[in-house]
Amino acid sequence: SFLFFIFLGSFLLMMPRCTYHGIGYIDSLFVSTSAVCITGLTTIDVASTFTPLGLLILGLLIQIGGLGVMTFTSFFALFFSGNTSVYSQLMVKDMIYSKTINALLPTLLYILGFTVIVELIGAFFIWLSIHDVLIMSTEDQIIFSIFHAVSAFCNAGFSNLPGGMANPVLMNSNQMIYIVIGIIVMAGGIGFPILVNFKEAFIEYFRRLWRRINHGTKIGRSVHIWNVNTKIALYTTLIIFAVSTVVFFILERNNTLAGMSLYDSIVQSFFNSTTPRSSGFVSVNPANFLNVTLVIVLFLMWIGGASQSTAGGVKVNTFALILLNLKSIILGKDHVTVYDRTIAVGSIRRANAVVAISIVSYTIYSVILLLLEPQLPAKSVLFETSSALFTVGSSLGITSELGMSSKIVLCTAMFLGRVGIISLLIGVTGNRHDYPVKYPTENIIIN
Repeated sequence: SFLFFIFLGSFLLMMPRCTYHGIGYIDSLFVSTSAVCITGLTTIDVASTFTPLGLLILGLLIQIGGLGVMTFTSFFALFFSGNTSVYSQLMVKDMIYSKTINALLPTLLYILGFTVIVELIGAFFIWLSIHDVLIMSTEDQIIFSIFHAVSAFCNAGFSNLPGGMANPVLMNSNQMIYIVIGIIVMAGGIGFPILVNFKEAFIEYFRRLWRRINHGTKIGRSVHIWNVNTKIALYTTLIIFAVSTVVFFILERNNTLAGMSLYDSIVQSFFNSTTPRSSGFVSVNPANFLNVTLVIVLFLMWIGGASQSTAGGVKVNTFALILLNLKSIILGKDHVTVYDRTIAVGSIRRANAVVAISIVSYTIYSVILLLLEPQLPAKSVLFETSSALFTVGSSLGITSELGMSSKIVLCTAMFLGRVGIISLLIGVTGNRHDYPVKYPTENIIIN
C-alpha cells in the first residue's frame, strides 16, 4: 500500500498543473517517497516548484503517510464493506490497540477525528501567528496554515515558504509560530495508542464525576486507567524533551543563538530540540551547529517519537525498554519490571532487535552513500543517511547535490524507515514456529 501511494504520488506531482516549471521523475519520486514516508527531505525547492494543486497533492500524501496507509484502508474496509474477516479485524485491533473488535470502528473514527481537529486548531493558531507577519493574500495565508499544520502533525517537515521555518520574517517575529508548530509536532509524535488511552481515561474520569454528582457518593479509584505503554512513552518523552532543550540552549547560546534575546533563545531551543526527533523543521541551519550539538541531534533522530505515531526513529518505547533491561541486568534481576508490571520477554527481544537492526542498516546505508558520493563531506553524508532512515527530514544542505543513484538509495532508506525493517522482513519470510524440540542450554561469554 505504501509503495502504491508513493508511485501514484510520483506521477501526480509531475502533472503540468502541479508545478510551475516541470519536475524530473526521479525528483518527483523522491519527494513523493519523502511525503508518504513523512520524512521531509527534498531535492527541490517546494515553494518555487509546486502550484497550489501540487501542494494539495503533497499535503494529501503527507496525510496518508502520517495516519498510516493501514489506518485508512482499515477504516474504509470496515465502514463500507462491513464484512471483513475476523482475522483482518483482529489484525486491525492489534494495530490500533483496541480492546475489542466491536470498538474498532469507534476507535478508528476517534483517531481520524482527533487528527482532523488537532490539525484544524493548529492551522487556526498558525494563521493567528502569521497573519500580521507574512505579507500574503488571505488565501495564501490559509493554504500556508493548513499545509504547515498537516506537515507538523504528521511530522513531515515540508514547508511551502521560501527558506522554510528559517525564513527571516518568521525569525524576526514574536516567535509564536515556533511554539505552535512545536506543540503540534509533539501531538503527532505521541502515538495513537496513547491517544486512545487518553480517551478511555477521560471517559472513566467523567463517569466517576457524573456518578458522584448524581449519587453523592465517592466511587473507588479505578485500577490501571493509564496503561504501562502510556506511562513509559510519556515519561520518557518528557525527560528527553526537557534534557535536550536545556542542553541545546547551553551549547548553542553563544553559537547559532548568539544575538537573540533570552526569550527568543528559549523558544528556538524548544523548537530545535523538538523537531529533530522526526519532524525535520529547522529554524537554525544545522550546518552551523557545533559538532557536539550535531551528535546530540543524531541521537535524537535515532530515538524518534512514540510507537504507532507519525514520528520515526527506533521509538521512545524501544529506548525506554533498552534502559529498563540494562537496569535489570545491572541489578541482577531475572525479569524487567516497571510500574508493578513485568515486561514480556517478547517485547524486550523485539526492542533489542530494533536497536540492532537500526545500527546495522544505518551502517550499510552510510557505507553505500559514502561510496556513491565521495566528493561530499562525510559528516553531511552521515547526517543525511540518518535523516532519511529515521524519517526526520533535516539536512546539512547536500540533498540537491546527490546523484540519481544516491536519491534512489535514500528513497529505499525512507521507505524502510517508515514501514519498519523488522515488519518488512517478517512479511517477506513469514513467522516460523519453533520445532517441538528443546535443545540443551548454553551460555555465551559476554563482558
